[in-house]
Amino acid sequence: MNLQNKEQTLNYQSLCGPENAVFYRGKNVGKTEIRLPDLWKDMVDLTTVSVHLTPIGAHQDIIVKRVGQNKVWLQTRSGIPIHCYFLVIAERIDFPQD
Repeated sequence: MNLQNKEQTLNYQSLCGPENAVFYRGKNVGKTEIRLPDLWKDMVDLTTVSVHLTPIGAHQDIIVKRVGQNKVWLQTRSGIPIHCYFLVIAERIDFPQD
């Protein structure tokens, strides 16, 4: 797979779905933003980003405040530090869509 930055790698797997998409998942502890992988800048359409959050430990009223600059900003009303798992999915722009 041709990537702009040869030092970065993409674990290539096949996802079954109606679009060419990539995902990024992980755990957020105490941060109000999720920094997306650098290679996403030229790979995905940020207007197609979908974020799924699973709070850890307690209900936290976490919302996605905005998406841009290769980041997802989170906000909570509860005052509890954010502690969650996340899954970010976005449509690829470097492959033709069917």
